[in-house]
Amino acid sequence: MADSKPDDSPLVVLGVIGAHHGVRGGLKIRSHTRPSEQIFEYPVWKVGRSGNPDWKTVEVCSFRQNGRHLVVQLQGYPDREASEELVGCQIAVDRSRLETLEDGEFYWMDLIGLRVVNRQNVELGELTGMLETGANDVAVVTSGDRAERLLPWVPRVISKVDLEAGILTVDWDESY
Repeated sequence: MADSKPDDSPLVVLGVIGAHHGVRGGLKIRSHTRPSEQIFEYPVWKVGRSGNPDWKTVEVCSFRQNGRHLVVQLQGYPDREASEELVGCQIAVDRSRLETLEDGEFYWMDLIGLRVVNRQNVELGELTGMLETGANDVAVVTSGDRAERLLPWVPRVISKVDLEAGILTVDWDESY
């Protein structure tokens, strides 16, 4: 395992290393990908902690589903003692390794922070999160003057996403 600093390609956090699993260095992970097993499409990870510029590069040797948990074995971590330093670390990959999306598709991380305005150009707040509901995704919009708004991510509501300008235009009344 080599120590490395994140390069010019920003890191994208795909999950978190949770607790130990067994005595042979296995680790439970919480994946932020959908489906959760998609995290293993990236066999080389960078692991580290927020605010620490030094991230380690690790290679996935094996993984499996164990009940509700994903368990991973990483190269160079043969036992529980060796893998102790990784518990609580974030799992990331360089953004350049992510799949290129089609027009009209977005990674949620690119939507967070967009200013949200309606068609009348009234600012509704900032997109601060996304929720997966099953029926459709939901945008969480927060503003200082009221509780958060939950906007369904459906074509009749989402009018335009302009990542360059940092604006999400929606068909939504400000009184909702």
